[in-house]
Amino acid sequence: ELVEAAPLRKAYRAAALLLHPDKCGHPRAKLAFQRISEAFDALSDPERQRRLLADAFRQRPRRRCHAPDVAEHSAEESEEGVV
Repeated sequence: ELVEAAPLRKAYRAAALLLHPDKCGHPRAKLAFQRISEAFDALSDPERQRRLLADAFRQRPRRRCHAPDVAEHSAEESEEGVV
């Protein structure tokens, strides 16, 4: 689902105020400010946002559930008389 423009702009402005090199004395403030500016530019364009989200979804590792099968677990417990 795409991020709407208003909340995106509000979040960018809040981060930009904190990270602007003139306001933040951290040695890497300029780099951080550049990165959030690039991210804002990319996400401000709905088509580009769609592509970025699709790429991120494709690259995300799939999580597998390693929970034991419920029926299998219940059968073991009932054999031991633990039910």
